[in-house]
Amino acid sequence: SLAAGRRGGIIIGIAIGVLSTYGEKADDRRKVDRPALLVSGNVVDAPNARALKAITIGPTIVIGNRLAGAGRSAFASNVFGSLLVAGFSLSQVRGHVLNPREEIDLVDYALLELLSDVLGGDVVNLISLAVAEDSNLNALRGEPTYSPQRMSGGEMMINDNQISLQRHSAEIPFNLSSVLLISADDISFCDNQAEVENSITFVVTDVLAAGATLRVSSNRLQEKTWPGVFSAITFGIMNQTSFNQSTHCIFAVGHPAWRYVEGNTSIFDILQTCDQIDGFAKEISDKYGKIYGHQQVAVG
Repeated sequence: SLAAGRRGGIIIGIAIGVLSTYGEKADDRRKVDRPALLVSGNVVDAPNARALKAITIGPTIVIGNRLAGAGRSAFASNVFGSLLVAGFSLSQVRGHVLNPREEIDLVDYALLELLSDVLGGDVVNLISLAVAEDSNLNALRGEPTYSPQRMSGGEMMINDNQISLQRHSAEIPFNLSSVLLISADDISFCDNQAEVENSITFVVTDVLAAGATLRVSSNRLQEKTWPGVFSAITFGIMNQTSFNQSTHCIFAVGHPAWRYVEGNTSIFDILQTCDQIDGFAKEISDKYGKIYGHQQVAVG
């Protein structure tokens, strides 16, 4: 048995960009150019734990790594309790996270930690508190602008990695997700090889990603054929989920004006189920568009 406590490969409570650790004279770059997190060229094997976990404010770069982990998400341990925690956390932090005028305090941080644990990300678990600069549409209408730190560059790039989910223990019946990415800024998850190993009993989705704008493209998403539901679940106001090769179907939701889901191929295409799932995702996207409407994203 494992002793209680936080463990993992690369585990960072919170990383803030624009702060230099090199000294003012040694680094003359603009502050906005300094990433909050840079993980490159590593081989991480974290048995019984996540390979990478962080909450960031600022540019996040994860590129060219081999990341293997076996995290234990709260949802798999206690489904009912996790649903209560997720609902409460979302109700408390949603407005703060999406509004760049709001400061993130310790209570918000603690709730985000709980929420991220519930949602899985049992190999890679990343949450960005940055907000996209162009989300401030009031500036286009001539209203006063503002540029707080959370709008000073917070793009998330997770490209060209090998990601492998391993089994935590016999006591864990399933995993919710292998990769969790959440941001109110941009997310790029491209050209990765993400694998759920055969030792996993059941997984809901390989990748779970939600961002203001996102691209989940040109990835190989691989799981065992039957004990799984989706290879990817993605949500973005601008959502481009395209040209992926996957085992299971992909569920992608976005504003209908900016949803681009093309060129994905799946093993489950032979059962003709992925077209039905994509049709359901389109229906949800259309309802989302009707609720918020084009007038919410257009000037005038």
